[in-house]
Amino acid sequence: MRAQEAQVNDIGVVKVPLLPAPSFKLDTETIYNALSEQSNIKMVCICSPGNPTGSTVRKEDVNKILSHSTWNGVVILDETSIDYSSKTASLAKWATEWQNLHNLQYPEPNHGGTVQSLIRDMTQIEGVGCSRGGTEANFLLFEILHEYGQPSNAAACAVYGCLLRKRGIVTRFRGKDYGCHGCLRIAIGTEDETASFLQALNLTLKEVHKTGFSSGARGGGVVNGNGLNWPQEQKPGQH
Repeated sequence: MRAQEAQVNDIGVVKVPLLPAPSFKLDTETIYNALSEQSNIKMVCICSPGNPTGSTVRKEDVNKILSHSTWNGVVILDETSIDYSSKTASLAKWATEWQNLHNLQYPEPNHGGTVQSLIRDMTQIEGVGCSRGGTEANFLLFEILHEYGQPSNAAACAVYGCLLRKRGIVTRFRGKDYGCHGCLRIAIGTEDETASFLQALNLTLKEVHKTGFSSGARGGGVVNGNGLNWPQEQKPGQH
């Protein structure tokens, strides 16, 4: 979101990807070097917990950036979903110690659902893969598998589309984000909402695997002889 806001205002953006899943940690070495080499960088934006990763940043990583020996910019630490994290995860108090740190927090409703119970129930559904990233936000990131058992953007798109159009359930397709191939972001709701979602997801996955991925997602891709849509990814067995 910060990158989009910068682009709207014609401000250049230097993007530094997170380290690979499942940690999704800050690549502090690359960030530090960029700040050393590009004096025109004025602001560093960090999201904790990350969206869609659900992982909080390590305090030592933020401290390293704030302690940069030559950079004089501002660090924006967005802690929108920090209330779902451990009590020691927030760095809000640091804003009184570091003049170049600005902390952002927004109140979010807590529906009472639990992360661990959702992970347990999700992984029991055929067609759902691993939970990627962290568990410190009000959402989780899950792999959606094709019928060969591998994470698939085509399958995730189809499930996303079917849930939305047929059952009025909103998830977030994040398969195009770095390190999130084949993933949907699932929000944590009330117990009743979670139960309804799990039932709908189970039915949707069965429908998608039976009728083909093109039934849920429109757009580019090649439909093979089995009616399966494989946009921008290899079919199993291809190299």
